Amino acid sequence: LDKGNLKSVSFEDAADKYRIESKDILRYARQDVAEAFVDEIKLTTQPGFTLRIPLTAPIPAKRLKKLKLSVAVNDTETNVLIPNVFNLDESPLVNVQRVMNGWNLHNKKHRQLCDSTIQPVIKNIFPMDKTTRSSRVDFGLVSSPKASVIIPLYGRYDFMRYQLSNFSRFESLKDYEVLYVVDDPKISHAVEELAKELSVVFPQPFSVITLAENMGFGGANNIGVKYATSDNLILLNSDVLPKDGTWADKMIAQIDNNDDVGVVGARLLFEDNSIQHDGMAPMVLKEYPELLLNDHPNKGWPVSLSKNSAKVADCPLLTAACIAISKSLFEEVGGFDPAYVLGDFEDSDLCLKVLETGKRNVICRDIELNHLERQSQNLVAAGDWKHKLTIYNAIIYN
Repeated sequence: LDKGNLKSVSFEDAADKYRIESKDILRYARQDVAEAFVDEIKLTTQPGFTLRIPLTAPIPAKRLKKLKLSVAVNDTETNVLIPNVFNLDESPLVNVQRVMNGWNLHNKKHRQLCDSTIQPVIKNIFPMDKTTRSSRVDFGLVSSPKASVIIPLYGRYDFMRYQLSNFSRFESLKDYEVLYVVDDPKISHAVEELAKELSVVFPQPFSVITLAENMGFGGANNIGVKYATSDNLILLNSDVLPKDGTWADKMIAQIDNNDDVGVVGARLLFEDNSIQHDGMAPMVLKEYPELLLNDHPNKGWPVSLSKNSAKVADCPLLTAACIAISKSLFEEVGGFDPAYVLGDFEDSDLCLKVLETGKRNVICRDIELNHLERQSQNLVAAGDWKHKLTIYNAIIYN
């Protein structure tokens, strides 16, 4: 591969042969290859490659050992051994890491080929039409609630204790329906046991919706909305803690009193009371000049240094960590798009869809809540694949 032009790769089993041209092959560095040949040749090209081969039909297990791979370099075709064949792992995240392994974010061609090479495989791992079984258990009910509060739970189910303590202390949601959506089957039993305990300790009524499979942030919210009995919604992260008892009423009032308002956000603060979210804005990074990403202006600043006064203002893009929206509007625009994996850009995507209906989005900077930020996402295994997934979501968003 190092001395010539990689033209194509052919792949065949006992029944079919598939040929992939070089323009659809992603080349990347292989440190193990470079080290293996360090005394023999100096590599001038990237010896690793990734390609996606659409099959006309699934390959039966008995034929997997008969797979053949041929690589055409210049005018010579060479057979390559296939020592290992991996089927999809039970863990979707393991599969995502494998797919992302050779995807080089800093190579513009790699980003351009995301749609044809990476995205179809990720969609197979996380199908957009995926559904799952769900069940609801109520620990007290609120008749004719002012709004339904949807709170996904992943990993950190202990946040239920702190939130319900907070809600009860301020009595901020006594007239609201609180729906916890357990998006993590591994913790479903522990959540059930904790819910029984908390229902005795705190007066705040709440319900627990358990999902049979992990659906991701957007999918969990979409299912929670289906269970909502109010036409007003508040979508809230489990690591958000209100600072007083007026926040929910103020957010819902913006929807009830203004027909042209779509999404309502609030000012979110870190635990040291510096700014975590004061509205979002599009930005471009020099590493990815063709992509619009989301920026959080003034993030980390003391509130006193912000030029934004503590009042209601138009704000096109808002974080879904804490937003209010009518259920009818949420469903009209299709809810959160399931194309985004794990969680990134669903909120700005939703905000843009709402703007397209002719409504405006606003932020209530006179409402402050603490947001610990990404406590659940940080439970996912570390690695550069997480950043790759963010850029993958950005490509879909763009």
